[in-house]
Amino acid sequence: MKKRLIYLSQWQCGWQLLLPPVLADNAVNLRVLVISTGDETQDLNLSYIKPVLDEIGVHYEVLDASTRDL
Repeated sequence: MKKRLIYLSQWQCGWQLLLPPVLADNAVNLRVLVISTGDETQDLNLSYIKPVLDEIGVHYEVLDASTRDL
C-alpha cells in the first residue's frame, strides 16, 4: 500500500511539472469591503486602515453603515 501511495504522489508531482505556470493577473477584480460607522472624522479606524490598504495596493470599497442599510 505504501509503494502505491508513493508512486501516486510521484505521478501527481510529475504531472504538475508538465503544466505551464499560472501567473497572477486581474482576471477577477477582488476587493475588500471596509464597513465604517461614518466618515474618517467619525470612524478613526477608517482613517487608519485606508492608508495601509493604499500602501500595499489592496483594492477596497468603503460602506458607510451610518448612511446605508446593511
